[in-house]
Amino acid sequence: MFRNISSKILSSKKAFPNFLVKLFLCAFSILGASFYLQAHELDRLHEHLENNFYRATPRAIQIRFTAPKIAGDAIQVVTRFQATRGNYTEIAAEISWSGTSNDNEYADLQAFSDTGELMSLKRTGQKKWRLNTAIGQWYEIHYFIQPNNNANQASTQYRAILNKGVFHGAGRLFLLLPNDKMNELLNVNIQWQEFERINWQTVQAVAANPQKDKYEVISKSGLLSSVFMAGDFDLHEALTPYGIVRVAMQKSDWRFTDEEFSSLARKIVQSEREFFNVDINPDAEPFLISLLEVDRNLNGISISGTSLHNSFAMFASPKAQLMQTDFGEANTTIGFVLAHEMMHQWIGTHLQTSEKPEALGYWFTEGFTEYLSLQVLYQHNLIALPTYIDMLNGFIRNYWLSPHRNLSNRSVARNFWSDAGIQKIPYLRGFLIALSTDQSMRLRSNLRLQGLLQKMLNQSDGMSTNTTITNRALLFNLEKHIGKEHADHLFDVIHNGDTIELDLELLNPCLKIQNIQFGDYDPGFDLDKSEVNMVVSDLSVSAAAYKAGLRNGDEIAGWSISPNPREKASVSIYIDKRGGVKTFDFFPVDITTAVPQAVLINSENCDSIL
Repeated sequence: MFRNISSKILSSKKAFPNFLVKLFLCAFSILGASFYLQAHELDRLHEHLENNFYRATPRAIQIRFTAPKIAGDAIQVVTRFQATRGNYTEIAAEISWSGTSNDNEYADLQAFSDTGELMSLKRTGQKKWRLNTAIGQWYEIHYFIQPNNNANQASTQYRAILNKGVFHGAGRLFLLLPNDKMNELLNVNIQWQEFERINWQTVQAVAANPQKDKYEVISKSGLLSSVFMAGDFDLHEALTPYGIVRVAMQKSDWRFTDEEFSSLARKIVQSEREFFNVDINPDAEPFLISLLEVDRNLNGISISGTSLHNSFAMFASPKAQLMQTDFGEANTTIGFVLAHEMMHQWIGTHLQTSEKPEALGYWFTEGFTEYLSLQVLYQHNLIALPTYIDMLNGFIRNYWLSPHRNLSNRSVARNFWSDAGIQKIPYLRGFLIALSTDQSMRLRSNLRLQGLLQKMLNQSDGMSTNTTITNRALLFNLEKHIGKEHADHLFDVIHNGDTIELDLELLNPCLKIQNIQFGDYDPGFDLDKSEVNMVVSDLSVSAAAYKAGLRNGDEIAGWSISPNPREKASVSIYIDKRGGVKTFDFFPVDITTAVPQAVLINSENCDSIL
């Protein structure tokens, strides 16, 4: 929060020479009223403190949400503000954010003076209007959020969602605000009106305890990046050493309870703050985590989320698991996605790369985030060792089997947003670079990757809480702890797309790494055609099923074939007229690839290794 921003912008008035005063008055008489308006604006923007210090005076803004008569109908939003400039004020909403367009057309937009007079609004651009204003006067902007289907697909869930069960939105994709650059600081009041009438709860990240006369100073970007939510949801609060954590979970037929999700979310927030040695502060502003149901009719699993101002918005299909993985895929669990996105409060925000395009640095901001998230979950007992190993192997396996593994960093960045397979490479590549670096540091010194990143996070320039660094500077920092030869190899992995070298003894004596054969799913014969007559049909002679002993025309007694190529399939065949059966076991894969995978040696050694 920005509560005490001050700067010494004027020297002592006593030292101001008399002849300059006369010169000033002369200039004023020439420039006239237009200068007076500018000076008046300056007075409104700065508060004179002791010792000739001046502090920015935030613009007062109130945002009011009014419930509809029936849950799920349009919600009215009113932005009430005090004009800080004469002639006109621009009113605007953001066109897009995080790759998602703002779908609100504001067709019902109206403006009123403080006396209730309807004011004229002139459209000046896409989602921009001009309102004639007078300095110091109050104005209201009225508009509606209409019911929509934004919760039905992943591409629209960051927009404002409004249906019969919930309203949810980040300010960037629905709020209309005054848009003059002189007012980055705002004094904000949030009001929810009549929502108890439709039995909806309300919660938001900014001004977390809304009261009629309570205002909270916040940056404009902070307000736009805040979560606003109303609806039929479960709300849990828990006090941690780092302040209150609030969890708002939309009611649905989830595969876990609201208590289970709330408990996990709170533990992840606390664990990551402990991981980065954040100062204990029980009086910190409450942190809000929201969970929305999306993609309800999806057969598979959809999970996503985004870190916002003092909040985190999460979206998942009802079939999503809390921590149970599907075939070791970490990103199929709500807990891992939450840990990953929360980690971006440090990696990717406070410590970020300066590469352009941004995707050139994703091996670090995304890949290292994947690795550190897994470390936090394991080190703070949020996942058991078998789950850690499954997730670790999932990252290694997906990297080794990817056809894009050897793309250069430039090629990855160029095609990142157009190819889903390429989009995974920085995550996987960066994860293995972080693993290799962390274990190399462990073997060479007592410093681990966690400690190195903490040092880098503390290297602020004194003007910002964030540290930016280039790819080369990052590798230079790593080289000092892992040696030049290892750092040169990582350079080739990052920039040229070389396959990373994983030492098979890297995780001894906790885990050993050994090569295991993997391939894409292929049962080897036509399952649909075979099921019709219960006879093996269209069997490929190169398939694992053929090599196991199956033949075209074999009469099938039964089979058990999972779509998981890493799970053995079995097909039972009648071998005589008396009903004798023979079972053939095989992995339903096509051409196999040797993939490094971790296998447990001794769990007692793992705490000091992982």
